[in-house]
Amino acid sequence: MLASIIVPINLAPAAANRGRQALCRGCASVVARRIAAGVLTGVARAPRRGRASVVARRIATGVLTGVARAPRRGRASVVARIARALVAALLSAACGDPAEPELVERFRLACARLAAEAAEAGTPIVTGSDGWYFAAGEVAALGSEAAGSDRAVAAIAAEAERLGRDGIELVVAPVPPKGVVYPDRLAPALDVPIPVRRLDATLQDVYRDLRARGVRVVDLTEAFLRDRFHHEGPLYCRQDSHWSGVGCVAAAEIIGAAVRELAVLEEAPAQPYGLAWFTTPIRGDLWRHLPQPPPREEIRARGVVAPEDPLLAPVARNGDAPVAVVGDSHALVFHGGEPHHARGAGVADQLAFELRQPVALHADDGSAPSGDAENEPPSRATAALHADDGSAPSGAPWRLPPTGKRTRVVIWIFAASRLLGGA
Repeated sequence: MLASIIVPINLAPAAANRGRQALCRGCASVVARRIAAGVLTGVARAPRRGRASVVARRIATGVLTGVARAPRRGRASVVARIARALVAALLSAACGDPAEPELVERFRLACARLAAEAAEAGTPIVTGSDGWYFAAGEVAALGSEAAGSDRAVAAIAAEAERLGRDGIELVVAPVPPKGVVYPDRLAPALDVPIPVRRLDATLQDVYRDLRARGVRVVDLTEAFLRDRFHHEGPLYCRQDSHWSGVGCVAAAEIIGAAVRELAVLEEAPAQPYGLAWFTTPIRGDLWRHLPQPPPREEIRARGVVAPEDPLLAPVARNGDAPVAVVGDSHALVFHGGEPHHARGAGVADQLAFELRQPVALHADDGSAPSGDAENEPPSRATAALHADDGSAPSGAPWRLPPTGKRTRVVIWIFAASRLLGGA
């Protein structure tokens, strides 16, 4: 068991979960010194069989190498940093495993209650803990008793079949609900055990139905749960309903690997795209609805730097390329500037980097404002907030937009909660 490696922390059993939740709030340094002192003993005691032994041997090698290479005066800080990384690795190792049915049901009921309270208050926002906010429509979808997804599954399967007749592969990549990846922020009173387990049993059933109909589904949820503690920041915005710049990077790595496995793209020279991380303040779609908004959230994002030749730009909006990205506002956020926060750092940009070739982007959230996003009328902003969250039963039809003649792969990105809305 992985737990045997962290025996030196000496947390009492009754306090173990509280300690792990403290770590989730970014307090790994609280126990770093104790881990640093006991990690080698813990590694020595770890069982040799299973995942624990693999992790233990890697930890031992990393600690010894890191300490040996550090200057003598700086070795304590090196060990502390390694200990913090160890904490994150240990906590994320078990993330993504299925949760007990009883916990899944309690989570569903909590979502239903929170959504009902938001509806009664007349707000499209559910306030979580530690400065986190959630779209009430998505929370309501998570609280629904039945998926109501038959129409969506049939329509998506029909689109996959239609593309297949033209020799085009469809890759469906639903964006995991924010509350599924960060349930401890959405419903802190639920006391969700850490590491976080999968609480989206209904969505997993929908994914199985899609695969049974021949649809290629890339399920990002397990990887997102394992990467909740990404060193660049959370995978979702705290004050916005979308994934963050870091989430775009994490998703593109997984989706890009799935596309490469298809082996349908012709060999092409790898484009010399560069990368540049940056920090940007955002006006989140949830933040804009708060009666007394807090200071704007700052988000880490990874810009994809293009060569000087405009024909080699990473993303061709409404253009033609072998890989086409289609979808809702999750495919637009961090790509085109306001109201989507930043430029050149969205999931399409990250996919261009992963595939080393330009991609076409065909996406529309149906809310393109004509004026300043900061002064966007509440009615338009509210419509945009609900456009992708699964709250509208008669939402946009499951029909792909036309792409270019060169298209060989279509990557369909949309909020997974739409599959629960009966659209």
